Formats: sequence, C-alpha cells, structure tokens
Amino acid sequence: MNINALIHRATPETNLIAQGYNHNGIGSHSLRASGAMAFKLQGIDNLLIMKIGCWTGLTFLTYIHAQFGTLNTGLAQQMATCIHFINVAG
Repeated sequence: MNINALIHRATPETNLIAQGYNHNGIGSHSLRASGAMAFKLQGIDNLLIMKIGCWTGLTFLTYIHAQFGTLNTGLAQQMATCIHFINVAG
C-alpha cells in the first residue's frame, strides 16, 4: 500500500473532513506542508525549515499561510476575554 492510500485510510480519525477539508486533497504533500507548519509554529527559522523540508525557496510559506485561518479560529475571541491577573515582575 502506498503512503497516499494509508493517509486516506487514516483521514477519518483526524476530524479534518468535519473541519471542511476535502478528502481528495489530503495526501503525502499534506505531511510535508504540515511539518513546515509545525516547525513555523515552534518558532523555527525559515532557513532551517527550508533545509529540513528540502524546500528550494519560500514556497512553504504559501502552505502555512493557507492553514493559519484554521489554526486561528476563535483566537480573537479568546484574546478579547478579560482575565484578571497580577503581574509580579522579578
């Protein structure tokens, strides 16, 4: 069985379809883009992401940009929630 077939078999467990992703659009390239996204969210430098993912340019930023909307769903509302705290500076 090839990697795309395995990914398609595993897709229902990810809940991606319920989030609006097309089953046919998920494949091995999704893993590469997801890896780049994970690195970026961890603050890894673009140049290192390019080296690790064998990206020859900043193309990976296109994939990351497309995914930020999904990752940030509800974030503005959470940020607007008033939280009372005391900042104790050291």
